[in-house]
Amino acid sequence: MGYITPNDVRNFIRNDEYTDDQIQAIIDRVSGVVDEKIEHTAGSPKTITRYFDGNGTKELVVVPGPIVSLSSVEKYNEYSWEAYDVSAIDIVDGNKIVLRYSSTHPDSIFPEGINNIKITYTFGYTAVPAWIKDYVLLRVADELMPGDYTEALKRAEEAFNSARII
Repeated sequence: MGYITPNDVRNFIRNDEYTDDQIQAIIDRVSGVVDEKIEHTAGSPKTITRYFDGNGTKELVVVPGPIVSLSSVEKYNEYSWEAYDVSAIDIVDGNKIVLRYSSTHPDSIFPEGINNIKITYTFGYTAVPAWIKDYVLLRVADELMPGDYTEALKRAEEAFNSARII
Protein backbone atom coordinates (compact mmCIF):
# COMPACT_ATOMS: atom_id res chain seq x y z
CA MET A 1 0.00 0.00 0.00
CA GLY A 2 1.12 3.57 -0.51
CA TYR A 3 0.06 7.13 0.03
CA ILE A 4 -1.67 7.42 -3.35
CA THR A 5 -3.39 5.07 -5.79
CA PRO A 6 -2.61 4.10 -9.38
CA ASN A 7 -5.71 6.08 -10.40
CA ASP A 8 -4.29 9.20 -8.73
CA VAL A 9 -1.17 8.80 -10.87
CA ARG A 10 -3.05 7.98 -14.04
CA ASN A 11 -5.32 11.02 -13.62
CA PHE A 12 -2.31 13.23 -12.97
CA ILE A 13 -0.13 12.12 -15.88
CA ARG A 14 -3.07 11.54 -18.22
CA ASN A 15 -1.51 8.37 -19.58
CA ASP A 16 -3.05 4.90 -19.66
CA GLU A 17 -0.08 2.89 -20.93
CA TYR A 18 0.97 1.62 -17.48
CA THR A 19 -0.76 -1.15 -15.57
CA ASP A 20 -1.95 -0.79 -11.99
CA ASP A 21 0.74 -3.27 -10.92
CA GLN A 22 3.51 -1.26 -12.58
CA ILE A 23 2.32 1.97 -11.00
CA GLN A 24 1.69 0.38 -7.59
CA ALA A 25 5.22 -1.05 -7.48
CA ILE A 26 6.65 2.46 -7.88
CA ILE A 27 4.17 3.92 -5.38
CA ASP A 28 5.16 1.29 -2.81
CA ARG A 29 8.88 1.93 -3.31
CA VAL A 30 8.53 5.72 -3.06
CA SER A 31 6.19 5.42 -0.07
CA GLY A 32 8.82 3.24 1.62
CA VAL A 33 11.41 6.00 1.15
CA VAL A 34 9.00 8.46 2.80
CA ASP A 35 8.39 6.07 5.71
CA GLU A 36 12.15 5.75 6.28
CA LYS A 37 12.60 9.52 6.25
CA ILE A 38 9.82 10.24 8.74
CA GLU A 39 10.53 7.03 10.72
CA HIS A 40 6.93 5.83 10.63
CA THR A 41 4.01 5.41 8.27
CA ALA A 42 2.10 8.68 8.07
CA GLY A 43 -1.40 8.19 9.42
CA SER A 44 -0.13 5.59 11.93
CA PRO A 45 1.67 7.23 14.87
CA LYS A 46 4.28 5.10 16.64
CA THR A 47 5.30 4.81 20.31
CA ILE A 48 9.01 4.63 21.09
CA THR A 49 11.49 5.20 23.91
CA ARG A 50 14.52 7.34 23.14
CA TYR A 51 17.39 8.71 25.17
CA PHE A 52 18.46 12.34 24.90
CA ASP A 53 21.27 14.47 26.25
CA GLY A 54 20.18 16.83 29.02
CA ASN A 55 21.16 20.41 28.22
CA GLY A 56 20.77 22.26 31.53
CA THR A 57 17.65 24.12 30.36
CA LYS A 58 13.90 23.67 30.70
CA GLU A 59 13.49 22.87 26.97
CA LEU A 60 14.45 19.78 25.01
CA VAL A 61 14.05 19.10 21.29
CA VAL A 62 12.73 15.60 20.66
CA VAL A 63 13.47 13.89 17.33
CA PRO A 64 11.68 12.32 15.52
CA GLY A 65 8.38 14.10 15.75
CA PRO A 66 5.86 15.50 15.66
CA ILE A 67 4.98 14.44 19.20
CA VAL A 68 1.41 13.20 19.59
CA SER A 69 1.63 12.43 23.32
CA LEU A 70 4.11 11.85 26.13
CA SER A 71 3.93 8.62 28.14
CA SER A 72 6.90 9.23 30.44
CA VAL A 73 9.88 11.53 30.85
CA GLU A 74 12.67 10.50 33.22
CA LYS A 75 16.08 11.77 34.23
CA TYR A 76 18.99 9.67 35.42
CA ASN A 77 20.34 10.60 38.85
CA GLU A 78 23.51 8.74 39.78
CA TYR A 79 22.04 5.23 40.13
CA SER A 80 18.39 5.36 39.13
CA TRP A 81 15.78 6.92 36.88
CA GLU A 82 13.43 9.54 38.33
CA ALA A 83 10.18 10.42 36.61
CA TYR A 84 9.05 13.93 35.78
CA ASP A 85 5.36 14.72 36.18
CA VAL A 86 4.23 14.50 32.53
CA SER A 87 1.27 16.78 33.29
CA ALA A 88 3.81 19.57 34.02
CA ILE A 89 5.37 19.34 30.56
CA ASP A 90 4.18 21.18 27.47
CA ILE A 91 4.69 20.11 23.87
CA VAL A 92 5.66 23.12 21.74
CA ASP A 93 6.00 23.35 17.95
CA GLY A 94 5.46 19.61 17.60
CA ASN A 95 8.93 18.51 18.67
CA LYS A 96 9.97 20.46 21.75
CA ILE A 97 9.07 19.67 25.34
CA VAL A 98 9.13 22.43 27.94
CA LEU A 99 9.04 22.00 31.71
CA ARG A 100 6.48 24.23 33.47
CA TYR A 101 8.05 24.05 36.93
CA SER A 102 9.17 27.25 38.68
CA SER A 103 12.91 27.91 38.61
CA THR A 104 13.22 26.94 42.27
CA HIS A 105 11.67 23.49 41.78
CA PRO A 106 14.22 20.63 41.72
CA ASP A 107 12.82 19.40 38.39
CA SER A 108 12.92 22.82 36.70
CA ILE A 109 15.59 21.81 34.13
CA PHE A 110 16.83 18.81 32.19
CA PRO A 111 20.22 18.29 33.88
CA GLU A 112 23.26 18.29 31.62
CA GLY A 113 24.46 14.84 30.68
CA ILE A 114 24.78 12.27 27.94
CA ASN A 115 21.73 10.08 27.32
CA ASN A 116 20.46 11.01 30.79
CA ILE A 117 16.91 11.86 29.71
CA LYS A 118 14.61 8.97 28.77
CA ILE A 119 11.38 9.79 26.96
CA THR A 120 8.64 7.40 25.95
CA TYR A 121 6.31 9.09 23.52
CA THR A 122 4.03 8.64 20.57
CA PHE A 123 5.05 10.53 17.46
CA GLY A 124 4.03 10.87 13.86
CA TYR A 125 1.36 12.19 11.62
CA THR A 126 -2.15 11.10 12.58
CA ALA A 127 -3.29 11.93 9.05
CA VAL A 128 -1.26 11.92 5.85
CA PRO A 129 -0.12 15.50 5.13
CA ALA A 130 -0.83 16.82 1.62
CA TRP A 131 2.88 17.50 1.04
CA ILE A 132 3.61 13.77 1.44
CA LYS A 133 0.93 12.82 -1.09
CA ASP A 134 2.18 15.52 -3.48
CA TYR A 135 5.77 14.36 -3.16
CA VAL A 136 4.86 10.71 -3.82
CA LEU A 137 2.66 11.65 -6.78
CA LEU A 138 5.34 13.79 -8.43
CA ARG A 139 8.08 11.25 -7.72
CA VAL A 140 6.05 8.43 -9.31
CA ALA A 141 5.03 10.64 -12.27
CA ASP A 142 8.68 11.58 -12.85
CA GLU A 143 9.74 7.92 -12.88
CA LEU A 144 7.03 7.02 -15.39
CA MET A 145 7.60 10.07 -17.59
CA PRO A 146 11.16 11.32 -16.95
CA GLY A 147 11.69 15.02 -17.50
CA ASP A 148 8.03 16.02 -17.66
CA TYR A 149 7.79 16.82 -13.96
CA THR A 150 11.40 17.77 -13.16
CA GLU A 151 10.76 21.33 -11.96
CA ALA A 152 7.68 20.42 -9.94
CA LEU A 153 9.53 17.46 -8.43
CA LYS A 154 12.44 19.72 -7.40
CA ARG A 155 10.01 21.97 -5.54
CA ALA A 156 8.30 18.97 -3.94
CA GLU A 157 11.66 17.54 -2.85
CA GLU A 158 12.61 20.88 -1.28
CA ALA A 159 9.30 20.92 0.59
CA PHE A 160 9.76 17.29 1.60
CA ASN A 161 13.29 17.85 2.87
CA SER A 162 12.45 21.04 4.74
CA ALA A 163 9.07 19.95 6.04
CA ARG A 164 8.59 19.21 9.70
CA ILE A 165 10.19 15.81 9.51
CA ILE A 166 11.63 16.32 12.91
